[in-house]
Amino acid sequence: TAAMDTGQRAGPSNPGDKEEDLQGLWQELYQLQAKQKKLKREVEKHKLFEDYLIKVLEKIPEDQLLSYMQMSITNMARQCCPSAYSMPKSMDLFSKLSLIKEFMLDKMETVRLITLLTEPRVCWSWNSLRDQGLRRHPKPFRKYPRSWVSTPRTPFPSPHASECSSLS
Repeated sequence: TAAMDTGQRAGPSNPGDKEEDLQGLWQELYQLQAKQKKLKREVEKHKLFEDYLIKVLEKIPEDQLLSYMQMSITNMARQCCPSAYSMPKSMDLFSKLSLIKEFMLDKMETVRLITLLTEPRVCWSWNSLRDQGLRRHPKPFRKYPRSWVSTPRTPFPSPHASECSSLS
């Protein structure tokens, strides 16, 4: 068990296995070094903004900074309400922050749903699958042949323009 605790293998060792393990460790090291470089670049990029914000904050008196933050949160909470009357005047700061968070999450969900509904769909044609063999990644749906793309389209596409009309 002492050999297992130190990471050594018990019994006869195969030099090919050690070489393979070493190769895997080197590859992992290179990947981690690349990730570290990427993270350092990100930190450097954000450092400029951090330095700027620190300089700005140093120039603002503390009591005024708190007042600005409260005013900003209140204004943002008002914008998140359907009308100015729906937000109670006595709402505390954390309730306003919760209101803002819920509004933002709702908007993000709406955008995600709209994106899912408007992104191009992939169509499967049994003939193309049979001709090309089963494909792992089907080609994205193109509404018009390539030759039609350069010509102006009518505002209302014909019912025959979509190959997926039976799917939608």
